[in-house]
Amino acid sequence: MNFLTLILMAPSALASQTDLEAIYAEATELGVPLEPLRAKAAEGQAKGVPEARLVPVVDQLASDLARASTLLGAQAEGGERASVLSAAALALRAGASEAAVTQLGALESGVRARGLESLGDLLGQGFPETEVVRLIETAARGANPERSVNGVATAASLLVAAGVPPGQALEQASSGNGQGNGSHPLGNVPPQSRDDLPEPAQNSNGQGPK
Repeated sequence: MNFLTLILMAPSALASQTDLEAIYAEATELGVPLEPLRAKAAEGQAKGVPEARLVPVVDQLASDLARASTLLGAQAEGGERASVLSAAALALRAGASEAAVTQLGALESGVRARGLESLGDLLGQGFPETEVVRLIETAARGANPERSVNGVATAASLLVAAGVPPGQALEQASSGNGQGNGSHPLGNVPPQSRDDLPEPAQNSNGQGPK
């Protein structure tokens, strides 16, 4: 059965018609990267999950990656293709619109995957898509784009965990986006909210992790 047909079917139906190797073979034919699929399968196998339960999970990921690949096209090409498609697939699953994924898919290499990953993470926490996209694009234009994109997503999440409303959290995170003023988004996060971060981030005084 052609994979384009398979990816439109429910995972429960797929489980009775294919297996992991068949999924890999069909994904290869479509140019879908195998690294995320094999990693997902390996994760489940390491936890002792039977293959019969792994098949629909891996197949769903293959479907999501195929959708992301079709959507982004040439935007996903390059050495980080697997990570970009994985991040885009997760964002789509989190409810991101195709327009938002395409918009962030145009970010520079090196921050594209992290930007898309942040989109999915923040949408999953209830942040409004329009504001999230604006925040990520602003951070990506900073003097240190990768650091800024990482920082704003983390800061916004921690601010919400500390009880700050999503809209206000985004505003506070973006006010220290590292665009040449020496600040870092974590400088706006209450120290008690950083307990799960690496020590340099926990101790940030507004200059951010070194």
